[in-house]
Amino acid sequence: MSSKTKATTANSTGVVVAAQTIHGQADEKRIDEWELKAATRALMNLRELLYSNPMRELLRAQIDDSDRRMKQFLSDSNGEYRDTVNHASH
Repeated sequence: MSSKTKATTANSTGVVVAAQTIHGQADEKRIDEWELKAATRALMNLRELLYSNPMRELLRAQIDDSDRRMKQFLSDSNGEYRDTVNHASH
């Protein structure tokens, strides 16, 4: 914490959460809002970075393994279960 920022912590036991910043006093609600904004920005950044092909490539091995296991399960069922993608009209 910089010399310009002071903070105290609080919870439901009566302790007060407050931070003195260069922009003034920030209470627990304001601090929660800052944390929520920061978390939202971080998730949006990840979403942009991983959208579409990067996400598929990241998950490729898991997707392929799941596909192999499902095909084996279908084969082992001796026709009791069918691939819904190839038989959706039935």
